[in-house]
Amino acid sequence: MKTKLSLLIPFVVCSLTVVSCQSNTEKEEGESKTEQMEQSGQSEQNKQEEPVSGNPEEQSGIQITNESGSMKYCYIVELKEEKGERYLVADFVQFLYGDKAVEVAKKRGFAEFDIEENGDTVYSVTNNYVILNDNPKLRTFRLPENTYIRVIDFSKESRVRENVSPSKISTDGLYTITYTNGVLDSIWEEYLP
Repeated sequence: MKTKLSLLIPFVVCSLTVVSCQSNTEKEEGESKTEQMEQSGQSEQNKQEEPVSGNPEEQSGIQITNESGSMKYCYIVELKEEKGERYLVADFVQFLYGDKAVEVAKKRGFAEFDIEENGDTVYSVTNNYVILNDNPKLRTFRLPENTYIRVIDFSKESRVRENVSPSKISTDGLYTITYTNGVLDSIWEEYLP
């Protein structure tokens, strides 16, 4: 059974959860993903949802997000099925690691600090990264059966399970998703102890 992280920082202006990484490899992947997200800009997060015309989603009343994107961190809020189609509702978040995480934590007033013997102040964040959720907007994506899905099986000593069915997606983890015109291409669960 996956244990929830017990350290939650109170709401300042946004919700914030401090979490830790599993390994140096995953930390490096996180840094790379963060850099790619910054290069692509966060402007996609601010676009308004638009219905995709001519699709079954219109007939069902579900409006999917008409966007494309790569490597967006998110929490999965809901999985639903209607008229034979599956949908995933996501809440995008920012994953910050290392110096960037500390810099943001300092600006927002929740960085930890130590004062060294020489009087210098050294700032840090628990486990060297943070997850920020500044935008409460939810996005709905179509989840076809052929979406590549990677999850972590916590009952099997945190083994990664690849190319699993959508029924294996949990709503209590952090994920990285890619999508094209509102249709999910891949879903990767990130390790959060």
